[in-house]
Amino acid sequence: MNKFLKYKAIFIYIVFGVFTTLVNFAVYHIFTRVIPLHIQLANAIAFVSAVMFAYVVNKQFVFEHKDYKLSTILKELSKFFSLRILGLVFEALALHIFVTILQFHDVLVKVVVAIFIVVFNYIISKFYVFKKG
Repeated sequence: MNKFLKYKAIFIYIVFGVFTTLVNFAVYHIFTRVIPLHIQLANAIAFVSAVMFAYVVNKQFVFEHKDYKLSTILKELSKFFSLRILGLVFEALALHIFVTILQFHDVLVKVVVAIFIVVFNYIISKFYVFKKG
């Protein structure tokens, strides 16, 4: 049981990361297949939706950062969004290169890129956005 407590945040992050990814993919699907928009616009809408979801669950459940002062929330949101924009830029470039230019399947590219982004986001969130003390 002690090992679970040691890795609890990582386990919960992975679980909510899966849900965040599902939010991203569901919104992306809606805006590329149901309401056909350009993949970059659909990707941006999916990004904002997923980041808002991720912020809430990361703050509350993963890193258990219980400071709900408006100034703290605004500072965290600013850091959270700013750093995730790096992931969005990386994903947008990957979609452009691998889908638009090289003609790979868009969902395959999003899956591969998502793996790299998940690891980056955990490290950044733990040591910069929601760091204790």
